[in-house]
Amino acid sequence: YVVPDNIELIADYAFAECENLLSIVFSDSLKYIGDYAFTNCYQIELLSMTSSIIEIGEFAFSNCSSFTRPL
Repeated sequence: YVVPDNIELIADYAFAECENLLSIVFSDSLKYIGDYAFTNCYQIELLSMTSSIIEIGEFAFSNCSSFTRPL
């Protein structure tokens, strides 16, 4: 999944049950990822973060066993 350039916020619980999601590419406009976003996305193998992200919700990416949660 590629987050479009004009998105600044991914809401709480967004993509929380997308178990078949394999990769996520965040745009430079993204600043916030909500709590529990991408929870239970067990198959994520590629996560492309940007330095523009200011805050990642407390349980975002929880239960994603393929990689370590970003700090």
